[in-house]
Amino acid sequence: FACYETSSKTGTLVTLYAKPFDYTRNVSGNYATICLPKAGKIIGATLYEIAYYGETSKKIFFDEIVNGEMEAGIPYIFQPAAGVEKINVYYSDNTAEDVVAGNRNGLIGFYNLNDPEATHNITQDAGYYILYNNQYWLVSGREAYVENYRAFIQLNQIRPSEPTLAPGRRRISMSVNDTQTTTGFENAEANEAPHKVLINGELFILRGEKMYDAKGQLVK
Repeated sequence: FACYETSSKTGTLVTLYAKPFDYTRNVSGNYATICLPKAGKIIGATLYEIAYYGETSKKIFFDEIVNGEMEAGIPYIFQPAAGVEKINVYYSDNTAEDVVAGNRNGLIGFYNLNDPEATHNITQDAGYYILYNNQYWLVSGREAYVENYRAFIQLNQIRPSEPTLAPGRRRISMSVNDTQTTTGFENAEANEAPHKVLINGELFILRGEKMYDAKGQLVK
C-alpha cells in the first residue's frame, strides 16, 4: 500500500477495492487435486506435488510447494488449512493464454473450459488412481471419473527414485495398496478426534493414546 493525501477541496478519500478471486472451490478439509489453465497462487491451503514412488515401501511421497504458486496447466494436490471451507486462487496474469491440461510425474490434470460441469471418465485396468475422501482408489472393476479442474494418478508414470528434498520444503507420504486404496483413515476408531503427525517423514494418525499408520493399522 502507498499513502495518499486527502483532497483539501472535496475531502474525498481514496477507496480500495479487493481483487476478486479467479477460482474458488468449497472444500471439506480433505486432501484434493487441482489443475487450472492459468498460473496463480492458492489461498487457504498447502500445495503439494508428487516427488516419487517408493517401490519397496509402497508409498507415494509428496513435496510441499512452500509459496503456494501454481503453474498453468500443471496438476497438484492440496490440503485445506484447518477451518477453511473454501479455497481460492488468484491468477498471476488474467491476460495469459489458457493452456491445455497437462501432467507431471504421474499426476494427470483435467479440465474442460467450455463446460464447467464436465467430468472425465477414467479407463479401468490401466493403473489409474483417484483421490477421494483422503484415500487413493484404484480404478478397477468399477466406473470412475474426475470432476472439472482436478487430476488423477497413473502410478507407473511416477518417478521411482528419491530426489533430494529442497531446503524449507516438507515431504509427506501415503501408502499404496494395489488392490483397493492407498490410505485407510476410516479404519481408525471413531470415539476420539484424530490428529495427523509426521514422524521421520511418515504419516501417522493419533486417537487418544493410540497410534495408527496411514493404512489405519494400530501401531501402538
